Amino acid sequence: MSTNAASFLDVKRSGNRRELNLPAMVIGLIIAAALSVILAVGLGPVSVAPADAARIVGSKIPLLKDYITPTWSSVEENIIFGLRLPRVLLGMIVGSSLAVTGVAMQALVRNHLADPFILGVSSGASATATLGMLFGVFSFLGIYALAISAFLGAAVTIVLVYVISRVRGRINITQLLLSGVALSMIMDAITRIITLSAPNALGLP
Repeated sequence: MSTNAASFLDVKRSGNRRELNLPAMVIGLIIAAALSVILAVGLGPVSVAPADAARIVGSKIPLLKDYITPTWSSVEENIIFGLRLPRVLLGMIVGSSLAVTGVAMQALVRNHLADPFILGVSSGASATATLGMLFGVFSFLGIYALAISAFLGAAVTIVLVYVISRVRGRINITQLLLSGVALSMIMDAITRIITLSAPNALGLP
């Protein structure tokens, strides 16, 4: 057997080992996430023991509630379900969303060091958010004006980068990165212009 063939088999075996370990890794991460939720909902000015927090959360799960005897106070239950659990779950959703977008961006530019600044996403969001904060352009959107304006700026910027980087119907990675850097600088300049054009020196409307 040649050296190249042996190397190929070694790579294939190592890939198979990683595939076999994937389910165990996913299960381990799910358990770690569940433990993090239990620990997080118990932290605060009113401390709740991890065991009590687990029983309180489990009492709302259909398959477990019949086997759990209530030994906690109504105050602890209200604190966990009314205050802490929604915030912890929202934090998990936001964190997982950031992880997914980060992986997607790294896959798009084929670089493990990719970040939103490379493609101008952060700069585009900053420009429209600044425009909304200083001049109230997106005030008709209500309490979600800042978030939606930042999202629109980021979306417009990434679409422009995508359109500019297309060469003969395909994405050129080098041109994608250069377009992202160029648009990032342009959006930074627009943000500075908006800030300098603010009604007063403090940048407040």
